[in-house]
Amino acid sequence: MQGLDQGKNVYGLYVQNGKWNLKKQDGTIDVYTSVEGKISNVQVKKITPKDDQEFKEYEALRIFLENGNNLYVLSLNAAYSTASNFFNVLPLIKPEFPIKVIAYKGDTNFDAIMVEQNGVRFSSYYTKSNNHGKPEWVKQANGGYDKTAELEFFKESVKEWLQKLWRSKETTPQKQPSTSFDPNH
Repeated sequence: MQGLDQGKNVYGLYVQNGKWNLKKQDGTIDVYTSVEGKISNVQVKKITPKDDQEFKEYEALRIFLENGNNLYVLSLNAAYSTASNFFNVLPLIKPEFPIKVIAYKGDTNFDAIMVEQNGVRFSSYYTKSNNHGKPEWVKQANGGYDKTAELEFFKESVKEWLQKLWRSKETTPQKQPSTSFDPNH
C-alpha cells in the first residue's frame, strides 16, 4: 500500500472472526474491535491474485479512514454481507464527520460490521418498506441467490456518495492552527 499517502502511516485491515485484523510485516496479526476515522475515499476495486496467492479474483470494497497521521484501508469482499453492512448505511454517513466501524460476530456466526457516527449506530437506509430503488436478489435454481444487480446498484451509490464527499471537502473550512491561549488566565 505504499504510495497511497506519503505523509501517513498506512494500515490495511480485513474482518475475520468478528474482529478487524492487521497483518504485520513480521507475519503476526493484531486484532481490533473497531477502527475510527474520517472517510477520505471509498472504492470498489477488482483484486487479482498474484502467482503465489491462492484466491480467485474478486471485487473489494475499500474504505479509507484518516485518523491523525494514520490511514486505515478497510478491505471487504464486495459480494459478502460485511460489505453489504457498509453499503446499506453509506447514504446516511455525513462525510464531514468521522465514523467508527465496529466488527463483530453476527447472530448466525458470520462476520459483520456496524457503523457509528457521533455516537449513533446506523440502521440500514434500504428497507423492505422503502428500498430506495435497490434491486432484490434473484433466486437461482440451485437455491442460492444472484446479487449481481444489487452489487451494481451499490457501486453506483458509492459514486453518488463520493460526490457528497468531494463537495464537503470544497466547503469545509480548513482547521485553524491551534494556539496556547487559555481563557482561564
